[in-house]
Amino acid sequence: MIITVNREYTSAFANRVMADAGLGQYRRAIGDYDEAIRLDPGYVQAYSNRGNIYGRLGPVERGIQDLDEAIRLDPGFSLVYHNRRVVHNQTDRHQSAIDDYNEAVRLFPRYLDAYMNRGNSYCESGNPRRALEDFTEVISIDAENADGYLNRGSVYDDLGEFQRAIQDYDEAIRVDPQFSGAYYNRAASRTHQGNDEGAIEDYGEAIRLDPQPDIYTPRGRSFYNLGQFQRAIVEYRAAIGIDLDYANRAVAHTASGYDAQDRNDQEQAVALGIAARYLEEAIDQARRPG
Repeated sequence: MIITVNREYTSAFANRVMADAGLGQYRRAIGDYDEAIRLDPGYVQAYSNRGNIYGRLGPVERGIQDLDEAIRLDPGFSLVYHNRRVVHNQTDRHQSAIDDYNEAVRLFPRYLDAYMNRGNSYCESGNPRRALEDFTEVISIDAENADGYLNRGSVYDDLGEFQRAIQDYDEAIRVDPQFSGAYYNRAASRTHQGNDEGAIEDYGEAIRLDPQPDIYTPRGRSFYNLGQFQRAIVEYRAAIGIDLDYANRAVAHTASGYDAQDRNDQEQAVALGIAARYLEEAIDQARRPG
């Protein structure tokens, strides 16, 4: 079990770990963010993450309030604007956007941006099959549209159709070999298939093209999954400057037997508002034989 904290890099990885956690841990996470905000009322990331959870579980308006507060505290935190739009789409507001795109497509049947944006709205409002239709239409109009392949691949990934997702990411990379996001997303799909070696290769290419610190976190997880704990520690250390990955590094240190460093990282993680019980569960798992 690896602990991750949401950071601003790509929609393909933003909220993925919490989505895997399950309803019970969503509820626990809300309590942890409540406490983090109590200790530090200016903790922007805590408002952002708690707002995302309320957007999923409700009440949606509470989620919007948290995201509004995150934007008030840090107007330059661009990911929060995207997250707030997603939460808004949990209400009936997304339908008005879809209606507008419907009219645009009626007037201009080959309007790529309208199909792309309508597909995004369908996806965000919980209608992935309609989103697939729109992204497929984008590709049929322009077979060299890398974003169309990327978006359709993302939907296939969300639907658990990982091989089809990878095929679309392959096409996005064929069209644009410098498309770092396509390498990143393909790495995530390969991880879902249990192909950590392939994921590491793709994360490496994403880092080469766009060296964002947050990419080191999932690559560290892949090394961890392969039992390469020392290399995982290196990856988490590379991410710590921005990504607050003391928790992940503590788990990897434990698996490698470095208890002193493990305790130091646990203290740092807890001080940064990461739930102590999540960290303890991961440490316990890392200590189990086999």
